[in-house]
Order: sequence, then structure tokens, then C-alpha cells
Amino acid sequence: MRIYSSPPRGHCASCEALIPGRPIYQRDEAYCCIGCAADGPCVCSYEADLAEDGVDGLGLLSAPEPVTTLDVEREVERIRRVRDREFRELVAR
Repeated sequence: MRIYSSPPRGHCASCEALIPGRPIYQRDEAYCCIGCAADGPCVCSYEADLAEDGVDGLGLLSAPEPVTTLDVEREVERIRRVRDREFRELVAR
């Protein structure tokens, strides 16, 4: 049994959207998608608009694979590196 220091929530800690499936936990907070967990744009809020195939409202040909904590951590680091690099380029101008 998992014990969290903060109570489980049904809403994303970033975009405050209702978490439709299994949440992604990062820093003891529940997020609806990898985008929100990485302090980036919410993937849930705009992919549903692109979907026309009816597969979980994600516009995918098949169901997505489960996301692990390691996947989230890698994506967070990748987004931070890109963000930092873009910021340095902007400041250098």
C-alpha cells in the first residue's frame, strides 16, 4: 500500500483539470499528464481537440503505453535542458 504525505486528489496539481485515468506522481503531487509533471504545457487539454479516431480522445492509432516515473523524470530533464538553452540564447541576443 502506498502512503502519500499529501492526500490523493482528483485534480491535476498544475492545470487543475480532472485526472481521467491514473495520475502521474512527481514530487508528491498528482498530475494528469507528462506535460504537467514536467512544468510544460498540458498534453490532455489540446490533444483531445485533434482526435478524430475515438481512441481515448488522444488522436492515436493505438492505446498509449503506461508511463513510468523514470520516463517522467527523463522528460522533465529534457524539457528543462531545452528551456535553459532557449533562455541562454534569448539572453545572449
